[in-house]
Amino acid sequence: MKNTSVGMFTQTDPSRILARSLKVQRPVIGQLVRLSIFYLAVVSAAAISSPTFADSISGTYVGSSPDAAFLVEVVQTNDGQLTGRYEQVLLQSSGELTDTNAALSGAANNGTVVITIKPTEFLSGSITISGIFDGRALHLAGGGNGTTLSLNLLSADESAFRAQVANLTDRANQTHQARLDADALVRTQGFIKLMDAFSAHADAQLKQFAPTEQNLRTITNQMRSALARQQAIQGDGQAGAARSQIAVWISQADVSASQIQNGIDAAYRDFDGKAAPILTKLTTAVPGCNAVVSGTAVLSDSTPTNVGMLKSTCLRFLDSAKSFQAKVVSVRRSFARIAGVWNEEHQKQAAMVRASEIAAQ
Repeated sequence: MKNTSVGMFTQTDPSRILARSLKVQRPVIGQLVRLSIFYLAVVSAAAISSPTFADSISGTYVGSSPDAAFLVEVVQTNDGQLTGRYEQVLLQSSGELTDTNAALSGAANNGTVVITIKPTEFLSGSITISGIFDGRALHLAGGGNGTTLSLNLLSADESAFRAQVANLTDRANQTHQARLDADALVRTQGFIKLMDAFSAHADAQLKQFAPTEQNLRTITNQMRSALARQQAIQGDGQAGAARSQIAVWISQADVSASQIQNGIDAAYRDFDGKAAPILTKLTTAVPGCNAVVSGTAVLSDSTPTNVGMLKSTCLRFLDSAKSFQAKVVSVRRSFARIAGVWNEEHQKQAAMVRASEIAAQ
């Protein structure tokens, strides 16, 4: 290096000054680079190790299965805690709908979700489910209290859930109506058998009225003949005994007639006790079957076979009902007629009993 002295100062070559400057700056630059790398590493590590809640799951989520609808409404706080409500509507195989409402709580962290469902019913247990949130959907599974759940819920409005519930309700109504149709079919078939059996019994009863009326008249005629014989016997002694015997027979004949009448009364009570309830049921059953036959009845669309059978059964039912009602009218008329015969014959018989008692004296 070449120095040039000027007074008290030494003039140095500029190139050597630049070189010395660079030797001083290189360590400083390296230190700055190392500090920058360390800072980035610290920031990155902090970002990895610290939870983030940038993707909040707050909102409404809806899911469904063939026989169920699910709703989750959840709110996430800044520290990842969750609160909200859970609702599910299930269509049972019986056609019954069950609606479960529950409060929920839990936590979310980096897409991992854990939720505890606590139904509002008294003494009901909790259900814990967990899974992931992918930014649009919740995928959760778990169980508890004898229940297992596997839910795939999409972000949606509650109206989507209500639409699913409406569909389940329609299906439940269809199932219920189908069961009503099937029950109505069985009841109608049983009703037909009951009326047909009753009509057959009524036919047998109708055949008994004429002979019974004749028996009452025959007893009256026999009592009249006996009274005539009694009154023809004159004198005392054996004649008096004969008159007394005839009086006893006439009295017994009157008792026999009364027993016949008692049997008639019992038969009428039995008949009316069985016919009256059937007639009462017919007041609603006949219009119902008329509606089925005419096509104005509300029936299940899901069971056309049952509907077709119900229509054909109703046609037979209406025929049986018409025959049954006619038989009831005929039997009641016959009972009324024989009651008139009894009143007429009993008056005659009572008069002959009194006359016989006088003749026996």
